[in-house]
Amino acid sequence: MRHATLADEDWPLLREVEGLDVDIPRMMVVLGFLGTVGRANRFGPCGADVRIYASSGVCNGSVIVTQAEHDGAEWIHASIARENHMPTYADLARLHAAVFGPERFAFQVFAPRSEHVNIHARALHLWGRADGTSPLPAFGASGTI
Repeated sequence: MRHATLADEDWPLLREVEGLDVDIPRMMVVLGFLGTVGRANRFGPCGADVRIYASSGVCNGSVIVTQAEHDGAEWIHASIARENHMPTYADLARLHAAVFGPERFAFQVFAPRSEHVNIHARALHLWGRADGTSPLPAFGASGTI
């Protein structure tokens, strides 16, 4: 099976996606710290995907970002997947910085087994409200969690 390479990146430069509250050019710069990144490509009705390449130029991961309304609020979903290993904490932190920036909350969700969905064995996900607010209480407000 032939793996995707940087030479396969022939789609037009994507700078924005209508309805996606993510600064795609900024996201691409921040994702660049993970390795060589390809061009952002449209993904679904309101999203983008980006391939991550090893120094050899062979694809070894991807990032997908989408946005949709859930329960009256706009939510952003971001995932990072690696071909041969589970993404690291540093990968997930970089994903948060790239997609949500320094001012927006994002959450990793552990669903009950009955609601768990797994379509990629080596992917991690973040969800956050597009407006940046947190639906969770301020657990550290009294100085402890």
